[in-house]
Formats: sequence, structure tokens, C-alpha cells
Amino acid sequence: MIKYSEIVSGIKAAIKSQFPDVHMTSNDVKSGFKRPSFFFSLVNPGSSPETTAMKKRTFTLRLSYFPSSRTINTIELLDTQDSLEAVFSLPGTIKITESFSLHTSGCSFKTVDEVLHMSSDFECYEPLAEEDAPLMNTFEITTKEGE
Repeated sequence: MIKYSEIVSGIKAAIKSQFPDVHMTSNDVKSGFKRPSFFFSLVNPGSSPETTAMKKRTFTLRLSYFPSSRTINTIELLDTQDSLEAVFSLPGTIKITESFSLHTSGCSFKTVDEVLHMSSDFECYEPLAEEDAPLMNTFEITTKEGE
């Protein structure tokens, strides 16, 4: 089973691959942070059984980018949006483990008060662990001799 902490680590690694010098933190910090900086949160994580052997997980990634400058930043925000689109545009591009990748239907962007905000919805399916899967009931087969 994939843990949410592993999902968060995988998404952060994908972002860091495009932005190695940009500081990344959770939404807990309200002041005194470095610029440029990403603020990161997973919103509405949930899961539901799809079959007796498969589970569906859903969540929304919210990312806010605070550019280097508070005032002169139009090109930086556009370049950042282009790079984030590259990270989140193709299904299966965000590798969490060797056998598990995330798929997204895309992302949306909005700039408010000179801060770039991105939102992306994720849906993933994973097999239930062997010990979590229900066992097959016992059944008997009766055959007629000669058939």
C-alpha cells in the first residue's frame, strides 16, 4: 500500500527536478519565508474500495509559487507555469515508487496578488495488500463418475 507521505515525497521530488534551487514548504509557514518559494498542500485526500482487490485514492494538490520579486515578476510567473505544466501534463510522469506512478487530468493556474496558484486533481488505483484482500469462500465440486 502506498502511503500519503510517499505520495507527497514523490510529488515534491518531481517539482524539485524542475526547480532545484526553489525552496519548498508546507502551508504552515505564514511569514519569514525565502523567495522564490513553493507552498504545498494535499487537499481532501480520500479512498474508497473499487473491487475486493483494488482501492481508489483521490486528492487535490494545491501549489502556490511566490516569485523572487514581489513586483517585477510577470515573466518569472509565466516561465514557472510552463515548467509546472511540463511536470503535471503527461499521465504516469510522477513516479512515486518503482511500481507506482500518479496520473492527473491536468492542472489549472491562477495568479492572485502576484502569487501563482496551481491546482491539480489526482486519482489513483492500487491493489489491496494480500492480507487486506478477502479470502475466497470454501466451495465443493461434485462430479459424476465418467464425465
